[in-house]
This record gives sequence, structure tokens and C-alpha cells, in this order.
Amino acid sequence: MNLGLLHPIAEYIFWSVIVISGPAWILDMTTLLKLRSRKFRNEEIIVGIGYFIFFIGYLIFSSFIFVFFAFAGLVVYSDFWWSLVMIGVFSWMLFHNINVFSISFAISHKKISIIFLGSFVSLFLIFYVYFYEDRIYKVSKYCKPTENPKIKICKFSNGVSTGELKAFLRHGEGVYKFNSGASYSGGWKNSLRHGTGVTTTAEDVKTTDVWKKGKKSN
Repeated sequence: MNLGLLHPIAEYIFWSVIVISGPAWILDMTTLLKLRSRKFRNEEIIVGIGYFIFFIGYLIFSSFIFVFFAFAGLVVYSDFWWSLVMIGVFSWMLFHNINVFSISFAISHKKISIIFLGSFVSLFLIFYVYFYEDRIYKVSKYCKPTENPKIKICKFSNGVSTGELKAFLRHGEGVYKFNSGASYSGGWKNSLRHGTGVTTTAEDVKTTDVWKKGKKSN
């Protein structure tokens, strides 16, 4: 899942959480592995705040992913596997270091679990209502829905796409009009030309080709 396709701000927030909480995790790991002989002043507080930010970021990211794939569609490709890997890594880090939360904030494991599940469900419901069906495209900087629920219009740096989308990728039938004046009308898969399509040059010369994953297979 490419958050930048939804909106650049979403990607900025994601990487900000990583950058802010990353040093706290490094401090904690170097202490656990005894790679440092002494601790920094107020290290426990710094680590606690870092993990708290990570905790919030994880809840937002994981709950949003479920809603994203529910309404934007699911396409199994590199970004999909990247999302699963990130969730897996974040989950391991979160549950592996749950003691840090318990000690830093003086909260029992049971209460932390209740807070975690309650926050996850709450965020999921908020995202579900806010992004319900085509609303997920209305907040996008690049793509907008049309009267036809299957057709979306997306603006990119080199042209405009009008057609079917899945997970913000051109997937199905659609037309791409390049800024150069050329266009392509036909099948798409994972934003690559796939299937039969008609390419029209800027000089209005048309050719019909069969494509497979972005390459001609005539």
C-alpha cells in the first residue's frame, strides 16, 4: 500500500513516526543487549515517550490498512507485501517491548491490552465511517470518484487516467491520456498495460497491441 497515492501527508506522518520512535527503540535495544556501559539522563522517559508515539502510530497504521483494502481494493503486489512485513515487524516490536509500556507508565499488562484493543476498534470505526466506499477517493490528492462507481479519474505528473482502480492502481479497463498528446485505452494490471489495448500517438496514429505486465506480447 502506497500511502503517497492516497495523500502525501499520510506518507509524511508514517515516516515521522518511524523517525521519532526509531531512536528510542535503538536506545532500548542497546541497553538490553548491554552494548552500552551507562544510560543517558532521563533515558527511561525518552524511551517511554518514543514507544508511546510508536504505539499510537502502530494503531493508526494497522487499523487504517484494514479499511484501505476494504474500500480501495486488494491487489497482491510489492506494496501489499511491504505492508504485511511492516505490520509484522511493528507487531513484534510492540508486543516484545510491552514491558516497557508497563514500567514506563505504571500500567498492568491487562490494562494495556484493553487500551490497545479499545483504541484499535475506535480508530477502525472512525476510518470506516470516514472512508466508507468512495469516500476514500474523495480525500485523495490525485484521484476522484465519478458517477460510475467503477470509474475513477486520477491526475499524475505525466497525464490523466480515467478508468477502473484497485488499491489506487490502474487495474481493469481504462484510458490514460499523456501530457504529450498520446493516449492508451485498454487493459491494466497493477498500473501496467495488460491485455488488449489501443495506443494513439500525438499524430493520431493508432495501433492495437496485446500487453503483458507493461510489455508487448504480440
